[in-house]
Amino acid sequence: MTLGEPEDRDSLRVQMQQSIETFRHLTTLFVQCTGFLIAAGGLLFGYGLAQQKAAPLLLAGLAPLGIIVVLMLILSHGLPVAFVAIRSEERLLPGEATVGRTYFMTKYPLAYSWIAPLLHMEEDDRNRMLASPPLRGMRGAKAVVVSLVIGSIAQFALFLVALIWFDYRFM
Repeated sequence: MTLGEPEDRDSLRVQMQQSIETFRHLTTLFVQCTGFLIAAGGLLFGYGLAQQKAAPLLLAGLAPLGIIVVLMLILSHGLPVAFVAIRSEERLLPGEATVGRTYFMTKYPLAYSWIAPLLHMEEDDRNRMLASPPLRGMRGAKAVVVSLVIGSIAQFALFLVALIWFDYRFM
């Protein structure tokens, strides 16, 4: 065995596959949670307009903020998994363009710029950084978060208009 060759390539392949599957599972979980929050927000919005009550409109305005919270939670759990995938790919195929690295470089450049130095860091420092990832690296696409905040502000404005202008009852 040479110095640069991994000890057990099969276990590295399994580890890489498991980490990619875990990230895929986290992505699916985010989509399901987002779908639930969108459906709940739509139902509350419709109920508020039909019953001429302002409180359901206010609760519907919290759905986009809930989506942001779910996104941050999923990404905070996904960063250590992405680190394992990228590290396994690097050990299996050094110097090659791989799925995990390419995905994170293009879709989450801030997260990748945070993960990349961890690949060559001491184990204690790396574990400490993986335990508390920075919030700015988890934003992923800034446009998604900004659009969700704008949507929540617009729904809050609709709540105020319904409450003040159209004299909807609060409850």
